[in-house]
Amino acid sequence: MLEEWKVATGQAIPAFWLTKITEALETQSQQSVDFPVGARVIHFAIAPIIDVGYVNFYGSDITERKQASK
Repeated sequence: MLEEWKVATGQAIPAFWLTKITEALETQSQQSVDFPVGARVIHFAIAPIIDVGYVNFYGSDITERKQASK
């Protein structure tokens, strides 16, 4: 994803993702986003870890499922 976002390790992430991460932490609930990455569609789950104030960020390729549902 860093290549897609055009950032290097340690650099700030795009504002869209920062907003989603902030929402997950503030609401203490998982956020989900289906996001195009090139020709693929990736489902991202942003799961807050409340006790330590960070999130786990999971991605799954759902391109075939999206194409089949058209």
